Amino acid sequence: MSEEILKIISHPEISWYVSMGTGIGLFLIKKIISFLPFTSILSSLIPKLNIQIEILSINIPLSTLIATTCVVGGVFLKSSAKNVLPEDEEEINTTTLCNKGPYSFSRNPKIVGNGLIQMGLGFLLDSIFPFITLGAWFYYIHNYIVIKRETKLHQIFKNEYILYKKKTPRYLII
Repeated sequence: MSEEILKIISHPEISWYVSMGTGIGLFLIKKIISFLPFTSILSSLIPKLNIQIEILSINIPLSTLIATTCVVGGVFLKSSAKNVLPEDEEEINTTTLCNKGPYSFSRNPKIVGNGLIQMGLGFLLDSIFPFITLGAWFYYIHNYIVIKRETKLHQIFKNEYILYKKKTPRYLII
């Protein structure tokens, strides 16, 4: 029974929902207990982005613009990756290496999309907690899922995967 639970939790999508939910949950807890003295110290450590940008005669806070860009970009990247490689085909049992669409500029576009969405929510909520949980989620995904998946892909596709790795970054720029 515990192996089944571990398999479910280790799925990249499920672990991302746990990470995002934890970040938002911590944000809500901070709001609920905001009357305690230590929360004002924590809030003073988080820089506020009060820069206004005028677009079509509308003043938009920079943090809202960044949040919107991250969420829309993340949703677009994630959905276009799902169109190229649906969830049920994500397990490595295929005979062709997927290197089309978003997979042509990132070997893990779904993970990048999830990260962008969570970053956008962090800016939107003006909270550091989604960023902290994003870091923990990314550490887990990188070390326990991405590395194992790349090892399997290398074993299956050999030279084709080596060429793909050379021309396509693992995430976006690295």
